[in-house]
Amino acid sequence: MELNREVADWNQRTTIPDSVRTRLEREREGLDAARRDLDRRREQIEKSGELLAAESDELNRDIDEHNRAQARAASVPTALSQAGRYDEEVTTRDGLVEDIRRRIRVFRFDDPADLVLVLAHELGHALGLGHVDDAGAVMSAVSTPDGRGTRSPGLHPGDVQLLSLVCPTF
Repeated sequence: MELNREVADWNQRTTIPDSVRTRLEREREGLDAARRDLDRRREQIEKSGELLAAESDELNRDIDEHNRAQARAASVPTALSQAGRYDEEVTTRDGLVEDIRRRIRVFRFDDPADLVLVLAHELGHALGLGHVDDAGAVMSAVSTPDGRGTRSPGLHPGDVQLLSLVCPTF
């Protein structure tokens, strides 16, 4: 603005000294260069904004798909999902264990014998046991839709092997 006023003032005069003309032209060139730089930066920001908008759209699509998948999983009837679950929540303070909360939840069972198997399975997890591949074992990860599979209330050799790892005197 100040440059514009000075140019307008000099334009009303009949002659402009060369030193003033040169200085004003340099200032104008500097302002033109600054405008070109600002235009380049604006274009870069607009391109970045377009990229961010595209990434945001993709993220929102991924979130929507995740939410749909989660809703589908939540709608699975309990009879087709897990029978029980062992959870452990460890609270620490300053790097030291302050509290451990353990919980066994039973979601389904077909009869008292099946409840015993579900509880035995989850107690096995509480002891630190993992799953075995044999469908006849209490610690089998897979059971048939009726919840019982081919498991029996007695310990299977796979169960005994797992127990001997955590309880050597078993």
